[in-house]
Amino acid sequence: MAGTVEGPAEAVVTLVDTDGRQHGRAGTTDGRYRLPVPGAGTWLVIVSAPGHTPQARRVEVRDGDDRAHDLRLTLTAR
Repeated sequence: MAGTVEGPAEAVVTLVDTDGRQHGRAGTTDGRYRLPVPGAGTWLVIVSAPGHTPQARRVEVRDGDDRAHDLRLTLTAR
């Protein structure tokens, strides 16, 4: 699984299964991320960065799937 994070250049993307177990984590420095996915199925992708509201998105991954999963962060309201 790969994609871009719109917002800060440095963010953390985490891959979680439907039971809440973490299966991968990747940092970005240029807004792009890549995470290995253990297999086809439904996954939760969470993106976070200091000063931004964390975002979570459920994605369906099929065998051989190479679609980009782009994510967006927004500044935390003060």
